[in-house]
Amino acid sequence: MHKEYLWDIYNGFISKDTGIEKRFGYDKKYSGQVASGAEILAQYEAVYDDGSSDFFVCTATKILRWNSGGSSWDTLKTHGSSATSVSIAQYGDDVVFGDGVNATQVFTKGDSATSNLTMPSGVTTFKLLLVHNNRLWGVDPDNLPHYSALGNIEDWTTAGDAGAGYIDLLLYIPKGDQIYSMQVFSKAYICFFMSNHIVTYQIGTVASDFTLLQTTVNTGVRSEHGAISFGNDLYYLDQDTPKSMAASTTSQELDLNDFSRGVFGNYYRDLMASASGERICMTKFLRRSWLVIHIPIGTGGEILIWDYVYKIWSGRWRTSDKINAIMEDKDGNLVFASTGYVYKFNPDVFTDDGDTIEFYVLTPYYYGSNGLDYERIPYVEFISQTESTGVTLEVSVFFEYESSASTYEVVSLESAGSLWDEALWDEALWDASGEDIYRVRSNGRGKMHRLSFRNNQSAKHVKIKLWQMFPKSLSLN
Repeated sequence: MHKEYLWDIYNGFISKDTGIEKRFGYDKKYSGQVASGAEILAQYEAVYDDGSSDFFVCTATKILRWNSGGSSWDTLKTHGSSATSVSIAQYGDDVVFGDGVNATQVFTKGDSATSNLTMPSGVTTFKLLLVHNNRLWGVDPDNLPHYSALGNIEDWTTAGDAGAGYIDLLLYIPKGDQIYSMQVFSKAYICFFMSNHIVTYQIGTVASDFTLLQTTVNTGVRSEHGAISFGNDLYYLDQDTPKSMAASTTSQELDLNDFSRGVFGNYYRDLMASASGERICMTKFLRRSWLVIHIPIGTGGEILIWDYVYKIWSGRWRTSDKINAIMEDKDGNLVFASTGYVYKFNPDVFTDDGDTIEFYVLTPYYYGSNGLDYERIPYVEFISQTESTGVTLEVSVFFEYESSASTYEVVSLESAGSLWDEALWDEALWDASGEDIYRVRSNGRGKMHRLSFRNNQSAKHVKIKLWQMFPKSLSLN
């Protein structure tokens, strides 16, 4: 959204027909509770070559898989030590789990439990995992990235170009820092993200082709899911701003070409800088052409929506349930892991697991044709539609920097009904269009004015498509 046209969209989004729509809510993806309500640190959906799939979650001490037949979570592994984060990667029919504390586990399709992954000599666990160019990559607790032999994720002893090895990044890691994420950039590179710099390696098929491309300083990430591959680019969330890796490899002026330019002000910079690192995450939502960014706030969080087709920020959502990890599942649903449950955003649901969603749209201040004139607005017209019944929309008009509105009216919206109910044959019109024009009479005057539209009803859908003001000059000159 552009600040010249929209100041804020709270719990809403700009739809493809340019309407501003109240966001959909979420309900439980799986009815069963995870491990007596434990925190879910990571989630992963494995889709195998034959089209079958498994959904996994990890708590501090358990790896679990959803049993669709029994409608419950099966424990695949119980660890002896507690972890604070879990990394998951898939190689064919094998799914690998590493938490940096317990022995790294591997699950093979069809099994009922995990087993210890064969590891490099002297290494007992990986804290980060990545599959790239037919190898498994793992970062050990000492921040050393290892790679398996070509085509075999449990071969860490074969030497040579097709064999296993490691990349020594210790020269690039300052004391007290660590690798927080590994991500593929533009298919041919791996970026190793630390808190304040990024080391980018070109990765070929053979080990002798592994070469350092660039070290980028004064930027980095604080969580594994704070970076995501995106076509030929890679987006990541540094200390206080979203960044583009394509921009960082061409210029140290990272904000120059970033999608965040001109949007992230002090509020979000301060919010990101103070947020809990592990819960900062983002994902692609291909069904809507969105990049979804989550910033934790207390036990809830803020979700920011970037529409990568239209290249606009199209809304912000506030959630009260805790989000620890977010992803798009194989069916194109936006899914997040929380405390005890996995939730799914559902276009047919307009509550957050039963809680009311507050929605409002706030315009910037508009000036009249002459900035010296005081104008009054006799009335405001807007087009709105809803798929629900009994819906009201609170419409407010503010002049100058008023703390309270000069005009406030609650408008009852008509639901669409059936588009094929009754026709006026002589005019070829149907009796329900799904859209209505509403008029609100306005009081007050000023040199500038703004509008607010709000709905705070449970389980109600609202879309606003257009508004128009009719100012009348009251020049004092």
